Amino acid sequence: MQFSKRLDRFGDEIFAALNNRRMELEAQGMKIYNMSVGTPDFKTPEYIKKAVAEAAMDDNNWKYSLRDLPELLEAVCTYYKKRFDVELTPDMVMTVYGSQEGMGHLGMALCDEGDTVLLPDPCYPVFAAGSLMAGAVPYYYPLVAEHDFLPYVKGIPEEVAIKIFDDMTDFAKYAFNKSHAAAYAVVSYQTAYLKCHYPVDFMAALMTSFMEHTGKITEYIMNCRKMGIEILPPDINEGEYRFTPYEGNIRYGLAAIKGVGRPVIDEIVAERKLGGRYRSLKDFCMRLSGKSVNKRTVESFIKSGALDSLPGTRKQKMYSYISIMDGVNQEKKGTLSGQMSLFDFASPEEQKELEVKMPDVGEYEKEEILGFEKEVLGVYISGHPLEEYVATLEKNITRTTADFEMVDGDTEPKVKDQERAVIGGMITGRTVKATRTNNMMAFLTVEDLYGTVEVIVFPRDYEKYRTLLEEDTKVFIQGRVTVEEDKPAKLICSGVVPFDAVEKELWIQFPTRADYEEAEQTLFAILGNYDGTENVYIYLSKDRARKLLPKSRCTKVCKELLSELYTKFGEDNVKVTEKSIEKKFRA
Repeated sequence: MQFSKRLDRFGDEIFAALNNRRMELEAQGMKIYNMSVGTPDFKTPEYIKKAVAEAAMDDNNWKYSLRDLPELLEAVCTYYKKRFDVELTPDMVMTVYGSQEGMGHLGMALCDEGDTVLLPDPCYPVFAAGSLMAGAVPYYYPLVAEHDFLPYVKGIPEEVAIKIFDDMTDFAKYAFNKSHAAAYAVVSYQTAYLKCHYPVDFMAALMTSFMEHTGKITEYIMNCRKMGIEILPPDINEGEYRFTPYEGNIRYGLAAIKGVGRPVIDEIVAERKLGGRYRSLKDFCMRLSGKSVNKRTVESFIKSGALDSLPGTRKQKMYSYISIMDGVNQEKKGTLSGQMSLFDFASPEEQKELEVKMPDVGEYEKEEILGFEKEVLGVYISGHPLEEYVATLEKNITRTTADFEMVDGDTEPKVKDQERAVIGGMITGRTVKATRTNNMMAFLTVEDLYGTVEVIVFPRDYEKYRTLLEEDTKVFIQGRVTVEEDKPAKLICSGVVPFDAVEKELWIQFPTRADYEEAEQTLFAILGNYDGTENVYIYLSKDRARKLLPKSRCTKVCKELLSELYTKFGEDNVKVTEKSIEKKFRA
């Protein structure tokens, strides 16, 4: 009998070879410890053994089966829903006789004779076996410490890369139309050229095209800031319907203000072109009275910052716009009826004195201004409640809320189902519900610099972290991603760490030891006003030496402390470092 030449592709099976070696050593009297898993390494539960024994007594279970039993498929779907909150249907499930058979089938299903397959070295033996059974040619790329045990693409030989690329090209002939691919290539080149040479115009056009998608607008605003492009608030004296370039920056589009339609914007722009810039809130109301502009529109303009170019603060305008609009409407009615008012007899200077004066109420706090912008724009323009935590977020998170969303054209979010992720942000919404067993769970809305994501907190974790899950609390949340078709992805919470639990270290620099000793008492006096647990280090730049101050000098790093230290020692000589929160989640 002659065996198939396909068997020549295979050498000794690694696990069989290891087992043979184990038996040889044991025969020599050596004690060998088996570190493999699944042999099994734990006692099978009694209820499973009992169920198997009972099933073996049923004659129907000894018959040949051509398909999976519906009960089994339903049981798998139920398990995935209960264990991972993943929705499956029976047609999505297929049983295999162990993972090795399943992986082998993948190679047979995806590979053709002569295809080149990239395989990590080391790898699970069946990865190679599945490819070899299909007649594919494996190329092994090493996983080494030098490259953090990750694939090193540059190390793949040119001929292997060309072979793989040619295989992809052959596939593309029927998978992706050539003319379509060429058109995309041209558009991609044009897009890259515009972004490189006309970044302001490009980003303005991009944000205009996604005006209805707040999440994408937020993402693009962050990108603009990284590119050095400032996003200016909407402005009735400068803005247009769309996002527009303005002196090297981008003016927010008036159409993006909630509750303000295209007709209103067209009337505002047309009147501005006809009569010039609006000079005051009353001038704005007078010139647009009787048109589409109403009290609700004016309020939205105030909250968004679109009237900031007019005299007065946002708070002053909010306190006075109703009386101003009522006064304008009364004047209009009087004019129509032929009545005369004091204004008709007064000089321009006297008319100015008779106008409604804005109350002396100052300006809103920064948090209120940001809240109004979020309400009417869906994004923050003047800043963000989390902007002071940007460095902390970038250091500790693995995903942003933008990765969980889908916008037009996307078939799935960037995150993957069952992926482990850490997000960070502010809890802006919380709904607590009781389960069937009368335990409490929560549904959170967490907002970061890019948007929002829903976080599900099951009873066990809700009971553990409930004190941290209040609205406006800033937290890091670790969990497992769950993705449903045509829906934004969610995060199943498994751990919560508040922002203020991030450990910090304060470093203060002095040129020499003598300089430090001269300023020591002043430094201690400042630190003494801010008791805390965070370490303080002294760095002597000329000596390249550092000193950890004793525990009695530990402090609480905050804006007030840093402000005092900056004033006294200079901002360049005061630094704050933060530790990773990874250990906090393990605790």
